[in-house]
Amino acid sequence: MSSKTLKIVFLGSKLDPNNVTNTLGITPTDSYEKGFQRIRNGKKSKPRNVGMWCYKSEITSPLEDELDSLLAMFEELSATSIHEADRSSLHIYLGLSNDESVIESSFDFSISQKTLNKIIKMGLDLRVTIN
Repeated sequence: MSSKTLKIVFLGSKLDPNNVTNTLGITPTDSYEKGFQRIRNGKKSKPRNVGMWCYKSEITSPLEDELDSLLAMFEELSATSIHEADRSSLHIYLGLSNDESVIESSFDFSISQKTLNKIIKMGLDLRVTIN
């Protein structure tokens, strides 16, 4: 099954997800503090070496439109807004393969110079994953 998502992610060894939420006024879709351990099948994972704050949205319309909507939510964000973040990034994930790792479809998109400039101004690295 394919999925397409956008995420804005902040990572940092001193990052407190609650501080990020308070600074942005946006509730994350996922977050954890440094040292957090997930439990899967009754076993704990290794403690996380950084804190993480993430806001994720599904791509259900043209990517450029979804991207503009997401960036508008974070309009006031600048490279220095989240002081505790060591890394700030925008992730574009395009899951195009099925369970057998066969590409089911193609996905064409473009990102305008205006949108790229917004991403740069916000201090976000851009990461694209196609799977």
